[in-house]
Amino acid sequence: MLEAQKSRPASVNELERQVAWYMSFYWSVFDHVEKIEFWRAHESTECLGWIGLAFLDAGFAEVALSAASNIVSVVDDCSTKLPAASPNRLAELLIPMRLIRSLARLDDTPGLSDRFAAIELKAAQKLAGWDQIVAALDEREQEILLELEGLHGASVLDPNDPQGLLVRILLRRNREEAEKASQPKPGSQAGQPAADEMAPEAGPPQTAQPEQADVGNCVAQGDRRKDPDPNGIDPGQTSHDIE
Repeated sequence: MLEAQKSRPASVNELERQVAWYMSFYWSVFDHVEKIEFWRAHESTECLGWIGLAFLDAGFAEVALSAASNIVSVVDDCSTKLPAASPNRLAELLIPMRLIRSLARLDDTPGLSDRFAAIELKAAQKLAGWDQIVAALDEREQEILLELEGLHGASVLDPNDPQGLLVRILLRRNREEAEKASQPKPGSQAGQPAADEMAPEAGPPQTAQPEQADVGNCVAQGDRRKDPDPNGIDPGQTSHDIE
């Protein structure tokens, strides 16, 4: 990740820092008010989730990490300033953070998943009644995955919603992978298979249908990649601190 940042123009790295700075206004506003309305907090965490997903998909992992941290900071303020701040309500506000983390699990950047786990660990340290909150968060996340499993296209979801954006990202990636797989291999001529494709097939050829991809399964496969135990992470080991 650091090597990728060094190879970018200075203006791109500065843009990345500026986006993180702008996002800090979300939690700063909530930090200075005495009472928070749930719909405003929900709208803010969803905006942060959308930004995190979009920038992570574009290769800006630091912005995604900052978005996740800001979501936790907003929810921390909500835990004391939101009327009837139940575990279910706080879990709903944390869902965009989990969506970013789900996409991060599909990323091969070393240590990235660990850093998101560390952010969630800090949420556990900040929020009272975390056991109830995380139970509600896990349940809501599974509900979303089940909803995604039945989707065969992104048109049914609002692209301005983080869940809708995640679906579009996964569908686009599936389509790109299918198109890449359909390209002729080096050494083959137009209309003729490469040498390693000359073996007889065991059954009829299958036609790739990227738009029919099981979106929920894509995320679920990422979730099944073993994350380190959040309780075993030393917060001091991460370079990303929540304000």
